[in-house]
Amino acid sequence: MTNGPLISVVMAVYNGEDYLRGSIESILNQTYKNFEFIIVNDFSTDSTLNIIKSYNDKRIRVINNEKNLGQTRSLNVGIRSATGEYVARIDADDFSYPARIERQMDFFIHNPEFDLIGTSGHILDKSGKKRSISLAPTSQEEIFFRMFFDNPVIHISALAKREKILMLGGYDESFTIAQDYDLWSRFLINGFKIGNLKDILVSYRIHSGTVSKKNGCDKGIRETSEILYRNICSFTNLNIEREKAHLLRKICIVPVPEELSYKDCEALLNLFLEIFVNLKAQFKIKLDQRLIKATIGRFQHNIGMAMLRKGNLCEARKMFIRSINNGYASALPYIGYFLTFFTLNLRRKILDVRKRYIMAG
Repeated sequence: MTNGPLISVVMAVYNGEDYLRGSIESILNQTYKNFEFIIVNDFSTDSTLNIIKSYNDKRIRVINNEKNLGQTRSLNVGIRSATGEYVARIDADDFSYPARIERQMDFFIHNPEFDLIGTSGHILDKSGKKRSISLAPTSQEEIFFRMFFDNPVIHISALAKREKILMLGGYDESFTIAQDYDLWSRFLINGFKIGNLKDILVSYRIHSGTVSKKNGCDKGIRETSEILYRNICSFTNLNIEREKAHLLRKICIVPVPEELSYKDCEALLNLFLEIFVNLKAQFKIKLDQRLIKATIGRFQHNIGMAMLRKGNLCEARKMFIRSINNGYASALPYIGYFLTFFTLNLRRKILDVRKRYIMAG
């Protein structure tokens, strides 16, 4: 047990002047008070440091990097200098609601067997307007299932036992975009227990300044593909090539690359299903078949859109119908199906509007 703060809140910031005040104040205004707030200033060239220094709060501890290290290395700097038993995350353009840490600590008190707790969150646009809700999976089965195609924990909502993070060596500094997804994966591989609160206790921005946007989609796909490959090797008895995992990752995203044929996509859907038939004995869980079907339905919609963009209308229709039949809870496959009957020019216009809408938020 530490005699100091129980929690270390860690933020790494580089040129974050636009939203930094709101993020800092969202932590200082938490209803839970027993924390230190470590802010790693990653050699910012704007007014970031002046903003940090404007707060006269003894809980804030500033670490100034002598050169720009990047987010992943800076987070490790903050975690290694922390003194709390738990580490909470926050980014310089995101926001924690006042009861966030208190709710998470209350969960830890009543469920000490857990090692990491996240929450649900609001997704904001650049202006701070709420665009949608990211509902975190709360059951152990769904968190494990999600690990094969998506990050199950919102990074800036994470509160974890510092001892377990250090035991795994912290964030893997070879990952610049999916460092959190990688760490959560290693938590599960090593038998650590992950949970999520269904409460919406954070909000985070998706805009051109986020790390993933700055570094580009391709690198993100490469990193998440490597994590997926490791998960398949660690959790299942399947023996697959890295390239297969890379292709499997591609049907999980929007847009599905058009170089994948209908036959390729069919094989990858079958591979995804094989994962859960071939789980190693220690990882066997009872999965909700409706959840699996709905997820496959989501992938089928993504594939249908790829076929539609290529003008393969019959194949697109097949995928949209299968998506609907699998219970994908969205109007999108219905829209896609009807688009297959429109003229090429009209399809292009509608798809262009849809693409701009997705990119906007």
